[in-house]
Amino acid sequence: SLSLRLDGHLGRLLRRFRQKLNFMSTEQSLPSFLERLREKWREVPGTTQGRTYSQDLLDMPEAEFLPLWQGWYDNNCCGENGYPVRGWYHDLYAPLAARGGRWIEIGSGLGYDGTFFAEQGAQVTFVDIVESNLQTVERVCRLRGIRNVDFMVMRDLADLQALGQFD
Repeated sequence: SLSLRLDGHLGRLLRRFRQKLNFMSTEQSLPSFLERLREKWREVPGTTQGRTYSQDLLDMPEAEFLPLWQGWYDNNCCGENGYPVRGWYHDLYAPLAARGGRWIEIGSGLGYDGTFFAEQGAQVTFVDIVESNLQTVERVCRLRGIRNVDFMVMRDLADLQALGQFD
């Protein structure tokens, strides 16, 4: 099990992150830094060669949205372009996901990995600092009939503490 306690691996990462923040001026507080990251990360990779804004996907009609997302998923996870990027670890971890358990995807983007593992049987919690990214993933899950999922918008690093344990 992976525990999201601050004394474990995540705690070390958060402490390093906070140390890096100490080099920033007082005007660049953690909330303003996270806000800058939210602005940047609302633009997500659509294909291995292109990027898009998750809000633009939310504005699309459902009849156009899901085929576009599926094409991007295929580009990112299948074939000669996508398989070396992430398809190989989908194959590697699919048997583990089929056993169920609680999984987490931090920095969900368009949810390519988490939706795959949820379809295999894992209970997946998607975490992102950009609400429109999570809304996009939630829409994908709804349209594909994936119900074993949860979503959390991370407003602050402390939000991760509330997540509990994952397998």
